[in-house]
Amino acid sequence: MDTHFTDFFQVSPEVLEEYGAFNVSLTNDLPLFIDPFLLFNSEKEECQRLHDQIIDYLRFLRDKAEKNLNRGLIKS
Repeated sequence: MDTHFTDFFQVSPEVLEEYGAFNVSLTNDLPLFIDPFLLFNSEKEECQRLHDQIIDYLRFLRDKAEKNLNRGLIKS
């Protein structure tokens, strides 16, 4: 079973390390996340846009959850 990014995508761990990326486990939940408040308080316009997109997506999910969802939408 391919449990890490490098296993699943058949990338050498050395290549991933040279790139500076983390060889994440695909089977374990990790406490890694982006704090949206750090984006909100950032002076960078790109980070502020990312925060706005997160909020827009949460509103989209809220609106979808308010309606009676059919099984196809829930499954997707």
